[in-house]
Amino acid sequence: MIEYKGDRQHVGWHDVTKLFKNHQIQLESGDTFYIFSDGYASQLGGVEDGILEGMEGKKFMSRKFKNLLLAIADRDMENQGDFLDQTIEEWMKPKQNLVYEQTDDILVIGVRV
Repeated sequence: MIEYKGDRQHVGWHDVTKLFKNHQIQLESGDTFYIFSDGYASQLGGVEDGILEGMEGKKFMSRKFKNLLLAIADRDMENQGDFLDQTIEEWMKPKQNLVYEQTDDILVIGVRV
C-alpha cells in the first residue's frame, strides 16, 4: 500500500484559505486507489460486554481501517462497498441495546483502473 497524506484542512468554511497540495500518481490497469476522509477511522463503537455504564466507545482507528482495505482489495468494487457498509454498521451497533450515533462524515471512494 502506498499512502499519500492529505492536507489537514477543513473542507467547509474556515477563516484562512490554504491551498491544497496536488499529487500526480502513475496508475496501471488493475490498480485500485482509495480516497477517504477520517470519518470511518474516527467512528465510535465496538465496545465489549462488561463496560461501565456511560463509558464512551472506542474509535475504529486508522490502522484497522487501512488493514480492512488491504483485506478486501481483491474483491470487486461493489462487494467492497457493501462490506465496508456492513462493517461500520456492526461497529456502531456492537450489541442489541447499544447503538453509537455517527460522529463525523464518512467518505470512502474506491476506484479500480
